Amino acid sequence: MPERIAGVRAVPPQLLLIGSISSVQFGSAFAAKLFDQAGPGGVVFLRLSLSAVILLAVSRPSVRGRSAADLRAAVAFGLVLGAMNWSFYEALDRLPLGVAVTIEFLGPLAVALAGSRRALDLLWVVLAGGGVTLLALRGGHHGVTALGVGLVLIAAGCWAGYILLSKRVGAVFPQLDGLAIALGVGALLTLPAGVVEGGSALA
Repeated sequence: MPERIAGVRAVPPQLLLIGSISSVQFGSAFAAKLFDQAGPGGVVFLRLSLSAVILLAVSRPSVRGRSAADLRAAVAFGLVLGAMNWSFYEALDRLPLGVAVTIEFLGPLAVALAGSRRALDLLWVVLAGGGVTLLALRGGHHGVTALGVGLVLIAAGCWAGYILLSKRVGAVFPQLDGLAIALGVGALLTLPAGVVEGGSALA
C-alpha cells in the first residue's frame, strides 16, 4: 500500500486534475445517454450499487473495533456521495452537460478557497471561479432551467462535503474500506429513486 501511495504522489497534481475532469465529463456523457431508458435515478442507482458490490467484494471491510465517530463519518460520506451523484444526474437531465459540469466545480473551488492560506492561492481560486462563470455564460440559456441549476448547486455543495469527508474517512479506514462502506450507503440512499425511475429497465 505505501508503494502505491508513493506512486500516486509522484504524479503531477495537474495531470491528476485533468484526469479527474475528464472522468467526470466522459462519465456524465455516457450516463446521460441512458436516461431515456432508466431515468437519472435508475442510472445513478446502477452506478452506485454496482460499484458498491465490486468494492465490497474486493476490500471486504470490517467495522469491528471501529469507533462510533468513525462509523458515523463513513455513513455521512456515503450519504453525501449518494446525494452528490443523484442531484447531479437529475440536474444533467435538465441542463446541458457543459453547464452542469462547470457549475458543479464550484464545490471544489469553495473548498480550495476555504483552505487557502496564501494570497497567491486566493488569486488562482478567483481566476478559476471567473473561468467557471465565463464557461457557464458562454453556453447561453438554451436548455437551462432554474430547477436544473438548483440541483447542480446542491451537487456542488455535496462535492465540497465529499472532499472533506473523504479525507476524514481515508485517514481512519485502511485502503478502500471506508469508500466501500460509503458506496453501500449511497446505493441504499438512491434505491427508492432507482426503483421508481428505473423500473424494469434496471434488469
